[in-house]
Amino acid sequence: MDNDNSYHYQVITFGPALTLLLAQGCVPVWLPPADEVLLAAGLRHDPHSTLEGLGEGRALVLDRCANCHAPPTPTVIHDERWPDLLPRMVERAELTAEETERLLAYLEAGADVPPPAD
Repeated sequence: MDNDNSYHYQVITFGPALTLLLAQGCVPVWLPPADEVLLAAGLRHDPHSTLEGLGEGRALVLDRCANCHAPPTPTVIHDERWPDLLPRMVERAELTAEETERLLAYLEAGADVPPPAD
């Protein structure tokens, strides 16, 4: 009887998490490349934006953000909301202040770059 309850508990506890994990892998993610279009968007937010800095922000999304969840498509969240959403995740990802600035710059700029038409 205990074995049946244990199995039932595991299915209830881990089943939804596994479903979400598998579903996340099926969602296409588009991240704007570090190019002139992204730089133009970045310069609208910060006149000191550089292609190198935005590229480093993109690399952080792929490397650090993707450790906990699927990389976010920047256009899904309005650029003004990113500063409110990042602090909790930045702490968990153990980003430095400089890395946080680069990540935020990339996400804000990326929010202004529409994905390519299919």
